[in-house]
Amino acid sequence: MTMRCLGLLMAPVLAIASGCVDGYPTQDEPMRNAEQMTPAELLAKLNDLGGAEHQEARWRFQLAPDCVLAVSARQDGKRLSWGVPLAGMVPLARLDKARGVYQVHAQPASPGVPAAAPAALLVFETPRLIDSALARSVLFHLARGCTATTAPTRPPA
Repeated sequence: MTMRCLGLLMAPVLAIASGCVDGYPTQDEPMRNAEQMTPAELLAKLNDLGGAEHQEARWRFQLAPDCVLAVSARQDGKRLSWGVPLAGMVPLARLDKARGVYQVHAQPASPGVPAAAPAALLVFETPRLIDSALARSVLFHLARGCTATTAPTRPPA
């Protein structure tokens, strides 16, 4: 086989391969390990999720020094805000089948309280399963560094 024939055969392969790289969506880029992220980075990730274009509401998160996550949701010109204590909380993700959205809740972790107890506070809502799983993970890592009287700290390396 001559070099010219080889070049003609390889041209379509190279064109296809280069097209895959150029069109790859940036939102699918791997995220840093949440265990190694600082509380500020975790909070920024939550805010990125809450401000995504596919969200019906715009979610904003701030962290108070006493380990309370300030949650704010704005939809149709209305804004709701509430606080979610992170110390001793267990994050739960569930599907609201009636509305077709995934919700992340903060369940107080108390002995004898079932995981589906109504005391769980809504933290985030999204139409995408992957976003709810990521928000749950970020919330878990934010809460992990909390005690009843402290702000979250970076986990030991």
